[in-house]
Amino acid sequence: MEEKTDLRIRKTYKALCDAFVTILEKKRFDDLTVNELCDEAMIRRATFYKHFADKYDFFSFFIRQKQDQFISQAKEETPPNGIYAYTLYLTQRSILYFKEHESLIQNILKSDMSASPLDIFNEEIHSNILSNLKEHQQRSYTFSVSPELLASFLSGGIFPRSVTPSCSRNYLIPIRSWKICQKC
Repeated sequence: MEEKTDLRIRKTYKALCDAFVTILEKKRFDDLTVNELCDEAMIRRATFYKHFADKYDFFSFFIRQKQDQFISQAKEETPPNGIYAYTLYLTQRSILYFKEHESLIQNILKSDMSASPLDIFNEEIHSNILSNLKEHQQRSYTFSVSPELLASFLSGGIFPRSVTPSCSRNYLIPIRSWKICQKC
């Protein structure tokens, strides 16, 4: 399933992802500019725009890259029919990533447009879980509920779905609750 990508493109993507993390550890997503991202990654703007429409498109790509890393690790570490173990692993890896990059996550959450990047994040998580559930269902693995409902439930454990921009600050509640539980 992995596509062969030119080494230069892989290096560009890695540089952009590393730069993205570095910048978001220091400032909000709203304040990040494509120029700043390109400068930090040491690539030209034309190169960025050859691959991405804007910073939101790049954010979606960034989330997919992280998911792909988590998924490849999950496939190695969970049983072939262990969809629940697989989903639990993805959730745990996501939370661990949140913990390791707390400043980055907080700067996304503090963003005036936080609903937009978080909607991208949530949709990527949901679609990945749904496709994996459907894949397992095709291999004669049966669920007591529809894969769509199960995917909504499992992905909703990370961030609630269908949150409107007016209540985007409510995204902080699950993270803060989780942090409080970790201190107990």
